[in-house]
Amino acid sequence: MRPVAGLPVSVLVGFALMPFGIPLLWFVSPLVTGQEAALSLAVPVSLAIAASALCLGVVYTIDWTAATRIKGVLILVGLSYFSAAGLFFLKKDLMDRVQKFFSVTPQWYPVTAKDRSYRIQMPFPAPEGEKERLLRGMVRMTDVRTAQYQPDGPKGPTFRYCCGVGQTVPNAGDLADGWLAPIREQMWFARVDEQLKREFGKLVEGQSIRHRSEPDLSGRQWVFKPDNGPSVRIVQIFVVSGRVYYLSAEGPELAPNDDPAERFFNSFELLARK
Repeated sequence: MRPVAGLPVSVLVGFALMPFGIPLLWFVSPLVTGQEAALSLAVPVSLAIAASALCLGVVYTIDWTAATRIKGVLILVGLSYFSAAGLFFLKKDLMDRVQKFFSVTPQWYPVTAKDRSYRIQMPFPAPEGEKERLLRGMVRMTDVRTAQYQPDGPKGPTFRYCCGVGQTVPNAGDLADGWLAPIREQMWFARVDEQLKREFGKLVEGQSIRHRSEPDLSGRQWVFKPDNGPSVRIVQIFVVSGRVYYLSAEGPELAPNDDPAERFFNSFELLARK
């Protein structure tokens, strides 16, 4: 092929291969800037291959003028380096939001207790769970529902949800109304706190809460993180007129304000208070 605008074709091909310097700069940049990239090295490699292929396509487009081909190659090279710089300095929280937006989310369904005391949103049909496992010896559960979903398929992380309602067991702490009710409730929650710690392991956070959708509904929240894995369990318990409501969400690196947990807890709605 004859020279393009006075330049040998080999020179223009060299320009077209310049994007392959992007992975090298990506590798060296953390040493210079002190900042690690939010994306893996596969991103600049893919970008370099795509940009060079486009540049070579422009070089060998013979029906374009020489000046157009030169400008096209230089523009593509500049855009590839500019895009690489933008991706390198991309913040992790933005990547998390993008990943969250495109992630698979379950279909949520309203679940109503058998005694119609509460309603809540849970992913997929919620089968009845094991009543004896929740607050064993302290609450006689009358209705327990469980659900789970795996956004990345069977080999991915699993999120589990549980909700239940029941009455306190006699001699396990009377939550009857009266002027001693607040004291008895504090003593009962102290026993619940000890039992949950024995069952779920390391306590990350424990505090009194008020439900967002039910401002006058107060309760307790615990966040547990076992030492043997990334799974986090969040438990919320509310007591209304002697009736106990138990809510829990469990998943890898879960937080109370994460969508997988926040949507579940905030959807809890009391239908009967007596």
